[in-house]
Amino acid sequence: MFVYLSKKIAIPNGIPLKCIAWDKENGYLACGGDDGLLKIVRLDSNQNSVNSSGQAQSNLSANQTLEGHNGSVSIAVWNETSQKLTTSDQNGLIIVWVFFKGTWHEEMINNRNKSVVTGMTWNGDGQKICIVYEDGAVIVGSVDGNRLWGRDLKNVQLSHVDWSPDSKMILFGLMNGEVHIYDSGGTFIMKLNLEAPCSLIALKWFKYSIYPENPSLAILFSNGKLQLMKSDQDENPIIVETQLKPVDCQWNHDGTILAIAGHSSDTNPSPTQNTMNFYSPLGKLIRTMKLPGHQITGLSWEGFSLRLAFSIDSFIYLAQVKHDYMWTCFSNTLVYHFHKRNKPESYVMFWDTKNNERYVKQVRQFIGTASCGDHCVLATRLDDEEIQISTQCDFGLILCNALGTPVDSKYVSLEPRLVAMTSSHVVTASGNSFMLWHYRTPRSQTTIDIAGIKRENKEKIYSIETFLSGEHSLSCVTARDNVLIFGTDSRNLLGFNLSSSAVQYVGDIQLSFEPTKMSLNSNCTKLAILDHNGVLHILQLEVDGASFTLGSILSFERRDVWDLCWAMDNPELFALMEKTRMYIFRNLEPEEPVVCSAYLCHFKDLEIFAVSLGDVLKDPENPSKEDLVAMETKSLRDTRHLLEKVGTNEAYQFVEENSHPRLWRLLAESALQQYDLQAAESAFVRCADFASLQLLHRLKNLPVGSGIIKAEVAAYFHKFDEAESIYLENDRRDLAMALRRKLGDWARVSELQNAATTTDLENKSTYNQMGNFFCDRHQYAQASRYYKLAENNEKLVDCYYNMEDYENLEKLIDMLDERDPLVPKIASMFTSVGLCEQAVQCYLKCNQMKAALDTCVTLHQWNMAVELSRQIQAPEIASRLVSHADRLLEYGKISDAVELFRKANCHREAANLLFQVGEQAIKKWNDPLKIKKLFVLAALLTEEAKNVTTQNSLTMERVSKFLDAPWRPAEAWHYFILAQQQFQQGKLVAVMATTIKLQDYTDILDEETVFSMLALASALNKCFNVCSKAFTCLESMPALNHADRENYSLLALEIFTKYPPKDGRSSKIECPHCSTDIQDWSNSCPECNNRFASCVATGRPLMDTSLIWSCRVYLTILGKVKTGTRTDFKHLVVKVAPFLYFRVIWTTTQDLPSSIIFGAMMVKIPSGDIVEVTDSALTP
Repeated sequence: MFVYLSKKIAIPNGIPLKCIAWDKENGYLACGGDDGLLKIVRLDSNQNSVNSSGQAQSNLSANQTLEGHNGSVSIAVWNETSQKLTTSDQNGLIIVWVFFKGTWHEEMINNRNKSVVTGMTWNGDGQKICIVYEDGAVIVGSVDGNRLWGRDLKNVQLSHVDWSPDSKMILFGLMNGEVHIYDSGGTFIMKLNLEAPCSLIALKWFKYSIYPENPSLAILFSNGKLQLMKSDQDENPIIVETQLKPVDCQWNHDGTILAIAGHSSDTNPSPTQNTMNFYSPLGKLIRTMKLPGHQITGLSWEGFSLRLAFSIDSFIYLAQVKHDYMWTCFSNTLVYHFHKRNKPESYVMFWDTKNNERYVKQVRQFIGTASCGDHCVLATRLDDEEIQISTQCDFGLILCNALGTPVDSKYVSLEPRLVAMTSSHVVTASGNSFMLWHYRTPRSQTTIDIAGIKRENKEKIYSIETFLSGEHSLSCVTARDNVLIFGTDSRNLLGFNLSSSAVQYVGDIQLSFEPTKMSLNSNCTKLAILDHNGVLHILQLEVDGASFTLGSILSFERRDVWDLCWAMDNPELFALMEKTRMYIFRNLEPEEPVVCSAYLCHFKDLEIFAVSLGDVLKDPENPSKEDLVAMETKSLRDTRHLLEKVGTNEAYQFVEENSHPRLWRLLAESALQQYDLQAAESAFVRCADFASLQLLHRLKNLPVGSGIIKAEVAAYFHKFDEAESIYLENDRRDLAMALRRKLGDWARVSELQNAATTTDLENKSTYNQMGNFFCDRHQYAQASRYYKLAENNEKLVDCYYNMEDYENLEKLIDMLDERDPLVPKIASMFTSVGLCEQAVQCYLKCNQMKAALDTCVTLHQWNMAVELSRQIQAPEIASRLVSHADRLLEYGKISDAVELFRKANCHREAANLLFQVGEQAIKKWNDPLKIKKLFVLAALLTEEAKNVTTQNSLTMERVSKFLDAPWRPAEAWHYFILAQQQFQQGKLVAVMATTIKLQDYTDILDEETVFSMLALASALNKCFNVCSKAFTCLESMPALNHADRENYSLLALEIFTKYPPKDGRSSKIECPHCSTDIQDWSNSCPECNNRFASCVATGRPLMDTSLIWSCRVYLTILGKVKTGTRTDFKHLVVKVAPFLYFRVIWTTTQDLPSSIIFGAMMVKIPSGDIVEVTDSALTP
C-alpha cells in the first residue's frame, strides 16, 4: 500500500474546518467549520477515471456553500441510500439537506435548545438515524423525519453513537470512556468490556464486513490506544498502541483498512505533526503518512477507497491510495481477485484483454497469486475438513492456464503468505520458512514422461534459521530462472540458487532499510528493491553461468515509488511509477516522465502495458478495455517522429544509437513502404527477422518498379484487397488466388475461379477447403453442401453423422461400392447410435458377417442375431445368448433375462427360465403370490410359443418339469393362496373343497403342508373320516422325521379318541354321471371315478358342465348355485386374463346379467333387457 497527497483545496477566508464527510455513492464531499461554514464540493472524474495515459482526472464539478448554521458545524453524516446530508452545529441545531434540481436545499430543521449534539449516525440500510446529546438525551428517527422514540439517560453524558451491522443494537459512548449497548427499541442490554477505558475519541462498527473472522468494531481512546473486536461478545479483543494523540478513525469501503488521524510529537522541541496511520483489521500497522498543517480535525474515505480526504486547518487535502491488490498479468491475461458485496466467497477473474473474454473462478479463501510464462498459481486456504484431515494440509496451490482451467495442484501445510513463480517452480513463504513446488504443465509433463523422470510427491520445507542466525521473518520474495531472493524484516537479503535439484544457499547481505517489494531484471543481473517508505534501490548481482552472488547497492535512489516493471527484452530498461508520473530508465538514466497512475503489467518491445485496477474493481465482473493503458517509450516515439518528418536515412543514425529490435523493425517497415529494399534488408538483419529477409530476397529477383513488388509489399502490411487488385491489374490471377488461399478466404477463391477457366481438380480442392472452413466452425449443413460438390464422401459422412442426418447417411450407402472403406465406418456410426438394422446392412454389404453378428449382440437385438447366425452358420450365438442371460441372472435381473429370450424368439427358453426361477422360489417359500405370478408368466410364454411361426430354439442344459403342463404350477399356487384366504375369512365349507383340490398338486406343493391344511379343514368341518385319511398320509410320509411323525400320531390319537372317524356333514348331491349321492365337496365320484372341474373363484367342484364359462387363454371354470326359483351366480368370477377376475351377478331366469362389477365400479343393466357379452376372451 502506498499513499501520497495529490490535491489541496483552500477554504475561502481561511475559516478553520471541524469535520469532513464523503458521500461514497455519489461522490459529494461535505466539510463544516467555524462561523456556520458548510460547503459541498464534488470531485468528478471522467467516465473511466483515466485519460489516455492512465492518469485520474478530477475536476471540481460542484461547489456550493450552504447557509443555515450560525455556530461551528462539528458533525456531518451522509445517508447514501437517500442522498441526504445531516449536519449539526455547536448550538444543537440539526439540519437535513436534500439534493433537488441540481442544488442542495434544507428539508428539515430540529433545534432542541437544551444541549449540544455529540453524535449522529444512520443505520446500515439508511432507514433510521440515532442522535445523541451531551446531556444524555437520545432520539431515534426515520428517514422521512418521523420520531420513532426518544429517551433521556439519567446521570450520563454521551459523546459517541453507532449502530450494529444488523441494526438490532445501538452503542453509546460515554464521556467517562464507557460503552453501553441498547437494543433498537431503547432497552439497556449490557456494558461493553473495555481493556483500557478512558475518554473516547471514536466508535466505529463496520457494517458490511465480508470477513466475519476479522474484527469490525473499532474503539479509539484519547490515550492513543485502539481496541478491535469481532463483536460485542468478543472476549479477546486486540489492543493496539498507536503512539498518536488521535482525532478520528474511519474504516475503508470493505473493512480491510482502518485509518487513524492524529498528532505525533517528535523528541525535538518542534510543533506537533499531523500523522496518519493505517492498520489492518488484526491491528498490524500497514503504513504511516506525515501530513502538513497544524491541526487535523477529520478524515473520510472515498467510495472505493482510492482516495482519502483530510480537513486540516482551513484546507481540504486529498490523498491518492495505491492498494496492494492481489493480481497478476501473463499472456495477455489479467488475473485479479475480488469480492461480491455481503458474500464471503472470493472470486478470481481471468480477463483476456486481447479478445475481451472473461472467465470467473470461485475460490473460498484466496491468499495470493503469481505468474510466469503461460500459467499462474492461485494460493488458497482449504475449507474441506476431509481433505485437511487426509492430507494434513490447510492450504492449496492451483496452477491455472489463461482460461482459469486448473493444470496442476498441490496441498501444502505452510501458509503461502508470499508467492513467487518461475518457469519450473512455485515458491511460497511464511514467517521464517519457505517451500518450493516443482509444478508440471502439460508440455513439461510430456517431456518428463518421455525421459522417465519420477516426480516427488512431498516437497521439503526450508527454514531461514538454518542459513541466518537470530529471529527473522520473511517480508518479500522474488524469483526468476534459477535465482531466488528473500527479504526479511530485519533488513537482510538471502540468495538461493535453483539450478540443481536441491536448493543451494548463495549468501546474505545486510541492508540499511527494510525491503517490502523486489523485482529481478530479465537476465538476473540487477535487483530492484522498494523499502517501506517507497524508496527504490538497485542491487547489482554477479552472475557466472548458472551461479550468482549478491553484490552491492548501486548509487541510485528514487523516492515515492509505488510500482516497478523491468523490460522483458532489455535488462537495462525498466519503468517505475512515482506518484502520478511514470519514468522509463535506460542504463539508470530517466527519460521524460509521462503522467500516469495505472498499475504496470508488462514492458516489452519498448511498449508498456498498464491497467487502472482501482477502476476495474469498481465493477470487477465487467472490466472495460478503456481501463487499459498502452504507452510507448521516448525512443519509440522519437523514431516514429523522425520517420514521418525526416526520412529513413536520418532515422537510421538515431536507431543505431538507441538500438533495439522494435526500432529496427519500425525502420525496416518504413523503408519497405518506400520500396527501399537495401535499407529494409539492413534493418531486418539487425532485428533478426528472417521471414522478412526471405520476402526481400524474392522481391530483388523481380524487375524494378514491377507491380508485383507493390502487391507483395501491400500483402506484407496486410492490405490484402489492394494486393489482389494489383495482381489482377497485372494479369496475375494465379497470384491473387494463391494469396487468398494463404489467407483461407476460400469464398473469394471460388469467386476468382468462377471468373476464369479452371480445372475440375482445382474446383474440387476449393470446395473441399470451403467445406473444411464451415466444418471447423461446426456449421455442418453448409459444409456438407460443399463436400457433396467436391465428391468428398469421407468428409460428407462425418458431416451427416454430426448433424444426425441418418436418412442421408443410409442413402449414401447405396452409392458406395462394397469394397469402399467408408462402408464399415458408416456401420460403426449406426452402431454407436443404436441403429442395428442399418448397421447390419452395411456390414453385410462389405461381407463382414462377424461384425454384423457382434453388432446385434452389442445392441441386444437377439432375434436378428439368431436369424443371422443361421444364415452364416455361427453356432456360438446360442452360447453367447445363454452366457448373457446368466450374467443378467447373476445380477438379479430376471425380467431382463426373460425379455432377452423373448427378443430372440426363444419363448420356450424364456418360459423354462421362469419355471426354474419359480422352482428356486418354491424352495425359499417366502412369497406365494410372487411364485404364482412367476408361474402365470411362464405359462403365458409357453402359450405364446405355440402361436409364433418362426420359433428359435436353443439347447437347454436343464429342462423344467413344468414345460409339458405349464398351467399346473400356477393352478397349484392359486388354490393354495385361495385356501389361505378362506381360512382367514372363516369360510370353512369352501376351504374344505379347496384343500381337497390341493391333493392333486402334491408334486408341486409341499406334501406335509397340503395334508396338514386338509386335516385342519376337515376337522373344522367335522369330517373326521377325511381328517383320519389326512393324518394317515402325514404319518406315512417317508421324508418326515421321527419327532414330527410322533407328534402327528399323538395329535391324531387325541382327536380320534373324542371323535370317531366319520364325516359329520350330511350335505350331499347327485353325481351327474351315475346318480350316486356324494359329498358336495368331493372332486370325484367314487362309483364312476369321474373327476369334476373346480371353480377358480371358490374352489368348489362343478357338477353341471352346461353352466360353465371358460377363458380361451386358460380354461377357467365358473359355476352356479340354484336358489329357489331362479338361477344365481353368486360371487363368481369371469376370468379375462389368467387369474385376474371380474365379479358377475346373475339375477334373471334367462341367465342374463343384470349388473357387472368391474373392480370397484358397477355397471347396471335394466331387468328384462337382453345383453350380449362381447368380450373375446369369454365363451358361454
